[in-house]
Amino acid sequence: INGVPHGGMGVAQPVRTTTCQLHMRSFADGSTITIEPWKSGAFPILRDLIVDRSALDRVIQAGGYVSVNTGAAPDAHAVQVNKKRSDRSFDAATCIGCGACVAACPNGSSMLFTSAKITHLAMLPQGQPERMRRVKAMAAQNDA
Repeated sequence: INGVPHGGMGVAQPVRTTTCQLHMRSFADGSTITIEPWKSGAFPILRDLIVDRSALDRVIQAGGYVSVNTGAAPDAHAVQVNKKRSDRSFDAATCIGCGACVAACPNGSSMLFTSAKITHLAMLPQGQPERMRRVKAMAAQNDA
């Protein structure tokens, strides 16, 4: 919006939020705003305001999951996670994969997105068994 990939450029009151959460009521009455798709080679425009985010989807598919053998390990909810770790994991998990970090980066790098996805699962005990494989797979897909 107005050439800014994240939050309140040109809003009546300063707003610190993602563009998808920015309400039209945040803009002054009579304001002219420009809404356009991300300007990044990683997100080819498909039509109108729709871009191809499949590059980010491939990073998640490469390692954004936790494998659990049912019956062989304690239930995931039975493994306690301390508050500090839980909060850090949740902060990384709140990355919604919108791609604003890629669009905002002058180099079109998706490393902020990939790092958030890797960190999210690395902070939890359930993510430990395959953490090395996850990092390598997601980093390789990020490079691709």
